[in-house]
Amino acid sequence: MRIAVAEDEAACVTQLKRYLAQVQEEAGIPLSADFFPDGAALVQAYSGNYDVLLLDIEMPLMDGMTAAQEIRKRDSEVMIMFITRMARYAVKGYQVRAFDFVVKPISYSIFSVKLRQMADQIERRSGKELLLTTEDGVCRLTLPHIHYIEVINHRLQFHTDQGIRKSAGTLNQMEKELHPYGFARCNSGFLVNLRYVTEVRKNVAVVAGEELIISRPRRKAFLQELTDYVGGLR
Repeated sequence: MRIAVAEDEAACVTQLKRYLAQVQEEAGIPLSADFFPDGAALVQAYSGNYDVLLLDIEMPLMDGMTAAQEIRKRDSEVMIMFITRMARYAVKGYQVRAFDFVVKPISYSIFSVKLRQMADQIERRSGKELLLTTEDGVCRLTLPHIHYIEVINHRLQFHTDQGIRKSAGTLNQMEKELHPYGFARCNSGFLVNLRYVTEVRKNVAVVAGEELIISRPRRKAFLQELTDYVGGLR
């Protein structure tokens, strides 16, 4: 697990280094961490090469929330956890799909649990693949590359960052298989990868830049699925 930490307090940096080493030893999670003195330094160096960002909300030059907003423009997958002295400052984390936050002074037990949860999510997301039978043969898709799945004329269309792939199957079958990996139905015709939901307004979900209708019967369940996903409960 590749981690970037943006923190300007020397004492907190020392504490986080100790906590990360302890989690690695206790949980057997291989990890590496790079430390940055503020959000601006992280944004300048960022090239999509991290799995997790630990961001102090209050920092000079560029605070953690602003840094998260800038990085989200380039990376929709990296997991973000804020570090703050006041929990109310982390409420805006929903806007950048933050995983969670920890409050200073940081409790090791709380920090450890949250870090392990992120590691579990990363493992689930990266490990699952779909093997599809298409018109041209066989296609292998990893879940992080799928934006959403659409059913048209009883065939599935997988909208991915590499284009559209078509395959036989049913959306109900896909929903059963992919629900544990952060996929949810916004209406009867679409199964959405929740990591790509950047905005919800009224009856529309913005998924990887596309506007998909949220049907009235599925609205409550879809919003709850999204809330659980953002909060790290899925």
